[in-house]
Amino acid sequence: MIKDEYLHADETVWYNNGHREYAWGFFNHNYVYFVFPDSRAGKVVKDVFHIGNLKTVALFNPDMVLVHDRHAAYASIPVKHQICYGHLKCDLIKMLEFDPDSIEAQRFVDVLKPLLVKAMHLCANKNISDEEYYLAANKIKKRILNIVNAPASDGGVQGYQYIWRSHPENFFQWVENRNVRCENNFALCGGYFYPHLL
Repeated sequence: MIKDEYLHADETVWYNNGHREYAWGFFNHNYVYFVFPDSRAGKVVKDVFHIGNLKTVALFNPDMVLVHDRHAAYASIPVKHQICYGHLKCDLIKMLEFDPDSIEAQRFVDVLKPLLVKAMHLCANKNISDEEYYLAANKIKKRILNIVNAPASDGGVQGYQYIWRSHPENFFQWVENRNVRCENNFALCGGYFYPHLL
């Protein structure tokens, strides 16, 4: 699993006989791996992947991309990272809900949200050539970067922009490798997570 090209990860609350626990899942086309600890802390990830064991860390494929939400626990895994655009879209909507009267925030959402959706649709489109894909992906990336790096005075917009600016290397792995998705629907909707919990 740690030598593959990509891996999706997610975690959610899971009740076992009325006891609140957590289900963690790690998925790709070759592997489905679950753990059910009583914690959502970073220690779970470190235990699963034996982070801290130099022999294990040396086995990781350094070019593997881990697709996940912004949960800090995943940062300890020594691979490349792709933050899920679906979660980023939700964060964008929550930002506007916090201050619905902000004209600047509304305009920011109006220009960025369609690009996030367009990127997710592009990743799911298997009917176009690689040339078409990478051309479209780079155009979307350029437009997103222009928006998240533009000057802003609204506090909510600034906070959201900081998400992208703080770790820019974690948002465009899908532009470099078509096999990497910009969203975590492989885990959420691909039949690998929630159906197994029902």
